[in-house]
Formats: sequence, C-alpha cells, structure tokens
Amino acid sequence: SGVDELDETNCFLDVTDEWFAKPICTAKVNGWVGGYADGTFGPANLVTKVEAVKMTLLAFGVVVPGEVPSQPFTDTPIDHWYTPYLYVALQHNLLQEVGQSEYHPADSMNRAGIVEIMYRAMGVADMVEPTI
Repeated sequence: SGVDELDETNCFLDVTDEWFAKPICTAKVNGWVGGYADGTFGPANLVTKVEAVKMTLLAFGVVVPGEVPSQPFTDTPIDHWYTPYLYVALQHNLLQEVGQSEYHPADSMNRAGIVEIMYRAMGVADMVEPTI
C-alpha cells in the first residue's frame, strides 16, 4: 500500500515537514509505528530494544500472535505488550540474546543492533504464522 501526498507530512504533532517526515509518515500509514498517546512520535528519542524489534517485525510483515505460551526471557513478563514480539523474534533467531536468560527490554539499541535484527528478519519476512 502506498502513501499519497496528504500522508507524507504532518502525521504526528512533532512530525511536520522535516527531512524525516516522509519516511515516518510512510511507516505510520503502513502500521509499522504508532507513536505516543499524546499524538507525538518523538523522532529524536532513542529506541528501546523492544521498540526496535516491534518495528522490524511489523515492517517485514512477520506475523505476531496476541498471546504466547511462555515468556522468552526472565525479565520479559508474559503479559507485557512487547512479549509476543520478543517471543517470535527469539523463535526465529532474530535476536543476539539467544541462550541468555535476560533481555533488558528497556535498554537502548544502537544502529548496528537494529540493522542486525533487520538483516535476520529478511530471511523470515514471508513466513507463515509462528508455531506456538
């Protein structure tokens, strides 16, 4: 699905006509990002590890269930919004933390880490629903 001229700017209160407006608005229209409850996107904010995983899985069209049978890491409670994303990412070897007990979901992720997840996601972008 494409983005028309009206959707390329002013898609969040803090995303108007800056250089990053078109990519962010495209991501919003396609459902890859949602922004914050106050109507902002926070383009200068750092990305947490779980935000990076969620955006990557959504951008690549990877199917994520609403619930999962177990928590993937000891510090990712089963009822948190991000746990299904981490569960699927771990199941498909998209995370560098394979074999570790903790994930540290609120930590920031550097650009190299985000690219690593995206690179790994390229191999599962056309997969069917995950096995739970």
